[in-house]
Amino acid sequence: MSFTFNRLALSVLMMAAALPSAVLAWPPGGIAVAPVPGRVQFEPRVLLGQDGSVFAFWSDGRWLGNLDTYGQLLTRYGQVAPGWPDTGLMVARARDDQRPVSGLSHPDGSFIVGIADYRNTGPGGTDRDQYLARVLPDGRVDPTWPRHGFQATDRPGGDSPYRMVWAAPDTLVTLSGYGYPDGVGRLLFQSVAVTPVGPQALWGTSGVLYQWRPTGIFTTAELAPDGAGGVFTVFDDVVDQPDPNTILDTDLWVMRLGRDGQPAAGWESGARPVSVVPGLQEYAAIVADGSGGLYVAWVDARDGPGLAWPDYLAYEDIRLLHLTPEGTPHPGWPADGLLVSNAPGWQSMPSLLLDGTGGVYVAWDDITIGITHVRGDGTFAPGWGQNGIQISDLYAYATESRMVLDGFGGVFVFFEDFSASNLYLQHVLSSGAVDPNWPSTGELVSFSSGGDIASDGAGGCYVAFLKPFDPLQPTGPWVVHVARYSVQGPVPVRLAEATVEAEVGRVHLVWRGAEAAASEVQVQRLQGSAEAWQTLGAPTARGRDELEYDDLTVEPGARYAYRLVRGGTEVVSQEQWVTVPAAPVFALAGARPNPALAQELTVAFSLAGAGAARLEVLDLAGRREHVRMLTGLAAGRHTLSLAEARLAPGVHWLRLTEGVREAHVRVIVVR
Repeated sequence: MSFTFNRLALSVLMMAAALPSAVLAWPPGGIAVAPVPGRVQFEPRVLLGQDGSVFAFWSDGRWLGNLDTYGQLLTRYGQVAPGWPDTGLMVARARDDQRPVSGLSHPDGSFIVGIADYRNTGPGGTDRDQYLARVLPDGRVDPTWPRHGFQATDRPGGDSPYRMVWAAPDTLVTLSGYGYPDGVGRLLFQSVAVTPVGPQALWGTSGVLYQWRPTGIFTTAELAPDGAGGVFTVFDDVVDQPDPNTILDTDLWVMRLGRDGQPAAGWESGARPVSVVPGLQEYAAIVADGSGGLYVAWVDARDGPGLAWPDYLAYEDIRLLHLTPEGTPHPGWPADGLLVSNAPGWQSMPSLLLDGTGGVYVAWDDITIGITHVRGDGTFAPGWGQNGIQISDLYAYATESRMVLDGFGGVFVFFEDFSASNLYLQHVLSSGAVDPNWPSTGELVSFSSGGDIASDGAGGCYVAFLKPFDPLQPTGPWVVHVARYSVQGPVPVRLAEATVEAEVGRVHLVWRGAEAAASEVQVQRLQGSAEAWQTLGAPTARGRDELEYDDLTVEPGARYAYRLVRGGTEVVSQEQWVTVPAAPVFALAGARPNPALAQELTVAFSLAGAGAARLEVLDLAGRREHVRMLTGLAAGRHTLSLAEARLAPGVHWLRLTEGVREAHVRVIVVR
């Protein structure tokens, strides 16, 4: 019995060691991040994590009767991250609903989830409240935070953290619309510090309530950091409303709050006008410009003053303004905003994305979706102009446009065909045209509404959406999926995962299973948080279907990503991240190949130069089978043949010792 078990175990180990990595990741239809049959999942959202990972979170009804917040972390290869449950992590569960409405990625790899929480509804309660949860990259809710969410505000009335921004390192600010029984709209802000001992509400347990004029804030408000620890908010308010059900005039305003939640220095007199002409100015979108100011885009119906809904819709245009830190137009910009689109019919619901060079992309609802590109000086980028381009020939009512950069100066645009409740993704080139290699309608992502998009950190994007749990039952339960796209469309795995080794002054990479010859591809490198990939050169062939490359231009302590491209733009491998040691390190990389014939067994390791070193081979009981003293070897990387050990077939352990340091790795020897 024992002999049979050992043979079976050895066979399993050998098969596992022989399997290539990441062979079935990122199918075109995406991956079900937490397949739980028979339960509802919806409102999916995604955030970019470290090393190209993606954090998906959503509303989950698996406990029947209530909605809870769940999350899942996937690696850049489309696999559930180590330590995370296959069916997702319960982020917050309490009485009634906990529905995620916003999220932020933290530089340390954790995630902050903003939750609209209903646990305090009912007599004597505070109604819907702002709750926050912190999720660690190892698959745990931060143990220094309340297990099912931190209550950021306890003000009676309905509020939720539908907008969150980092105002300073480890300090975030939330924004919620807020209404009293008098029907007057107000804005509610809260600042929360993310500390080593847990969250801390900086603006009191009730937050900071802001009201501009007696009529209150009307439709929407937005939030952006001011680069000095405070925030900007842009909102519209009602000017002319003779009938409670008929809005005839709204104006757009900007306000700046300091670190303490009070008006910033110079803003004590209140909000400053963005657009106060007759007619409706509403539905603003804003983004910080990275220099202390911000961009504001809005829907402007000044050509139809005095008209009520729906008559004024025919006069809606899109305008854009670049504001200084003082809330005034940047030099060269029209005081009443740049007219981005005045095409026939209505244009509505703008969205903004910084282009990485000081300008912005602007997208909006139009005949499908319109988009244009404006530089920081208020002029249109080359190839672009007023009214922009249509990104799809669906010619349907499309909305909810969201964008991420593609790493080549263009953008991915995610949008919803509202008339059919379908989600699409389109790739737009920096030259001002839709990518001709993509479907003219855009790539159909899902036959459902409600989704999200995030950069993948490598020139592509992640999208989250819903699909039926059982494709044969399209009306059955739907579950959250995530798919990954590059400029070529859905990301397939065209190579096995690369092997990467780093030492002081050198990174060594090997790609296995290459589809292209070494002469057809180039190695590209991305450093740290940079957005542009650098071409290093061609790899060299090493055996059948293997390519290798040595990068000798790396800096100590720097972090890099590597990939292979063909034709300058076609990505033919997944990116591989590595941190270059600042000094020689102690490490045991293991045996190659593994499994290996005894006469072919080679071991790779690195010495730190910290003392006497030796390499041992042990059997499964811990008995020494072979030892090699590593005298005379310098600090750094080395390889060593163990053919002379004449190891018997089976499983062995390698043990590397240097001074007081010790490392182990398993190796399989075959006949």
